[in-house]
Amino acid sequence: MPDTGVAVPEEDKRPINTHALEEIKAYLAHHAPRRPKANVESSELFVFGAWRWLRPESSLERLSKLQEDARLSELDTGEFARRLLEACEELEENHPKLRLWIAKRCALLEYRTSTLAELPTELPTTGISLNHSLFTGLMNYCDAGSPLTREQAVSALERAAAETLEQAMEAVGQIVCRTLSIRPNECRFWANLMLPEEFDFLASPLFSAFDSQQNIEDARELWGDPVKYEKCLVVVAETNDKVEYLGFWIPVLPNCRNPSAGAATAYYKARASAVFIDDPPPLGDDVSDGTHPKWVRYLRERFLQAVFVSVPFAIEVKGGQKKVPAIVNVNIDPANDRDFRRAYYPEWLRIIQREAAPLVCEAHKAFVLSRATLR
Repeated sequence: MPDTGVAVPEEDKRPINTHALEEIKAYLAHHAPRRPKANVESSELFVFGAWRWLRPESSLERLSKLQEDARLSELDTGEFARRLLEACEELEENHPKLRLWIAKRCALLEYRTSTLAELPTELPTTGISLNHSLFTGLMNYCDAGSPLTREQAVSALERAAAETLEQAMEAVGQIVCRTLSIRPNECRFWANLMLPEEFDFLASPLFSAFDSQQNIEDARELWGDPVKYEKCLVVVAETNDKVEYLGFWIPVLPNCRNPSAGAATAYYKARASAVFIDDPPPLGDDVSDGTHPKWVRYLRERFLQAVFVSVPFAIEVKGGQKKVPAIVNVNIDPANDRDFRRAYYPEWLRIIQREAAPLVCEAHKAFVLSRATLR
């Protein structure tokens, strides 16, 4: 059925979750127009192309075939992608149920049409600078010939570690926003560091504050008794000394083939992953059946931002496998609810992981040094 421009009742405007692919396919099959006849306006050809692009199987690799099918091959590929993007966005007014799906599909087209916002000039060398700061502090501590007393050296190292940890997490957040946002200067973000730990670690004085204890209990309510899990991924530090998620943990199993999106995917699969609060994904095999409703309720009632992106630092171990000793989660309030949808796609997430992983490594080193028993 072609797009008629008829007003849609309010009850039909609730957007379809982007993970409900069968429902999306059914909607597209019902509403997409047939192939236009010859000698029609180019605007109608772009409408046809937009509906084709909204199919889940459409990809950047097949974009030239889509352009050919829409009979728009005479256009430059970049111009075709730009106008196709506009046509997709225009469909949303009459098809609000596809709001999230259209935003997601447009974000992939942006990989062809957009230029990444330039990173601040200091960011490319931030990791080297932070590493130098930590190294200098550690040398002052270890060097018997240092002019500093033992206590002064410890204080200097602790100060360098704390500053490095804060700056590294902040820099990861900037990279995430500059890469994934269409309006990076209007985003607000907070970041935290997550480490895999034994459950005994939750008894550390690090989590003595009431808010931290509440976060630990919130996680227990979600995932159940930790005794059935191997260990946990736990938030151990946050930017600006906030206590929003400090102590919150997710379970870790010995092996998980289908992990939940977010930090679990970052840990098991060694790749960046994102979760949108208005479009929650299904949970994976790392948590119990029946947990999903509680998780969705937690996200909507307790999570304070609109989206979070989990960025791992991965190292190769024996047999070519990868191990993830640290993850930085960046929690973001975008300028609007269409922004940051690039985080759905590995094409975009690979960019931030490449740029940010060295900084996640520095955050990890800084935390370890800040917690070491040096006195």
